Amino acid sequence: MLATTQIPQTTQLVPKTSTIPQIDERRSSNRVQRRVSTMLTILGNAEGISCTMENVCESGAYLVAPSDSAVRLGDRCELILRSEVDSQKAGWSTHCDSSAYATIIRTETAMHSGESAIGVGLRFDQPLYL
Repeated sequence: MLATTQIPQTTQLVPKTSTIPQIDERRSSNRVQRRVSTMLTILGNAEGISCTMENVCESGAYLVAPSDSAVRLGDRCELILRSEVDSQKAGWSTHCDSSAYATIIRTETAMHSGESAIGVGLRFDQPLYL
């Protein structure tokens, strides 16, 4: 004959005024908040997607893309980062582009400048040393 063990049941009430649970932080390094215009190119597609990078860390970045962008989980992509270099001493300025290859690991509905958009989480193939 099998013995049964009584498992006590507990009910935990959550008050209506409870706070929203914090999102699980999966990044191994700190995020740097940077709002920068970027270009995201899905590998195999000729046309790039103009995006705004919201934040970046050594292992990935979070971008906001237009709502009609064709991005999917698992897509491989190249992220072009554009920055302006300015040297007051030399009296010149120029644009410097750098790129990183990544995989799209998250997409979500987002709002950007009051418009519907797509939030895109990227994981870089190689760490960026910020």
